[in-house]
Amino acid sequence: MVIVDILRYLEEQEYTIVQADTTSIITAVDMKTQLIIVHSLSGRTIIAYGNDDDIRFLGLIENLKQLKVVLRLINKLPVK
Repeated sequence: MVIVDILRYLEEQEYTIVQADTTSIITAVDMKTQLIIVHSLSGRTIIAYGNDDDIRFLGLIENLKQLKVVLRLINKLPVK
């Protein structure tokens, strides 16, 4: 299951897991950068900084490799 792999990865990267229901949705926060990641079982993913007014990515993530690429690209963007 992709959602379990993503949850494991986020835990390994020391994100704070605030919601971990691997049957539907997971939510994680990086407390240093205030990056919020919400990933659902359907693959719908929201990645934002601090609040919903600053969404950097809203789309489908089909595997862990895609998530890593999106996070790497987002980390290179300046935070508003």
